[in-house]
Amino acid sequence: MHCLRGYGESKVAAVLASAVLLLYACTHLQWCYHHWHYRLQQLLSSNLQSYTEVPLPHDWAWSKYHSHEELVQLLTWINDTFDAAHVHLIGASVQNRQLLAVHLTGKQPSVPIWLNKPKVKVIGNIHGNEVANREVLLRLVHYLAAHYGSSPRVTQLLDNVELHILPSMNPDGYENNSRHNANDFDLNRNFPFDNQPYGASLASCTPSLSAMATA
Repeated sequence: MHCLRGYGESKVAAVLASAVLLLYACTHLQWCYHHWHYRLQQLLSSNLQSYTEVPLPHDWAWSKYHSHEELVQLLTWINDTFDAAHVHLIGASVQNRQLLAVHLTGKQPSVPIWLNKPKVKVIGNIHGNEVANREVLLRLVHYLAAHYGSSPRVTQLLDNVELHILPSMNPDGYENNSRHNANDFDLNRNFPFDNQPYGASLASCTPSLSAMATA
């Protein structure tokens, strides 16, 4: 206490008050963490239960990474099964694999015709060996298409926004376990900029980038 005498009683009181407030904040944060962790587990559990009840193609499982052929089969099935999803062939890769984009949308909202829906484009698997985002987009497409009309949140989203999703921009790289496309170019470093290609020529990266440019 001798060292605190010269420090001033008011400063000591301020330090103690700060310590008490810090202890209270830490306790409160710990309670918030456990509370919201429990709530999140409940939410994920309920959503997972409802999601597992949604139909899927025969023998389809989300517990693995899927080949390009399986991707095509799933998207074709989604196109034929759900009204909110429309699958379009926008081109082909260097090794002639289909580039399939999904247009997800609901009914036209009751707004003046000149107020069009916002449009969002999502591209996955630009690097062929980065595969998690590819599977996430497949799940997203399936989830939104399957829950339109039954989930208020999904229905509101698709009634007011148009989503254009390309789950795999680099199917050749995916099948070959390569970051680059079949022309050995990194597609993420070769998007055209101000009508001029960056790095390599646009022709050397086609047809994936050409398809994206016109999609």
